[in-house]
Amino acid sequence: MKFWWQLSMSYQEVTLGELQEHVGADKLRAVHALIKAIDQSPESIDEWITWAVENYPVIRDRGNPED
Repeated sequence: MKFWWQLSMSYQEVTLGELQEHVGADKLRAVHALIKAIDQSPESIDEWITWAVENYPVIRDRGNPED
């Protein structure tokens, strides 16, 4: 939800140049694909999630212990 909120804001907290500087080309394409999916439909978002889970490992938040 936090990422969705940041994407929906009318101002930019991170510039495209900053993304290009700190994010690799493959992950930058994935971010662009997510933004495109958000603009298209909930089904496109679901397809992107399925693709992302298959291509990128899930990052576990170690600061938030699971029950």
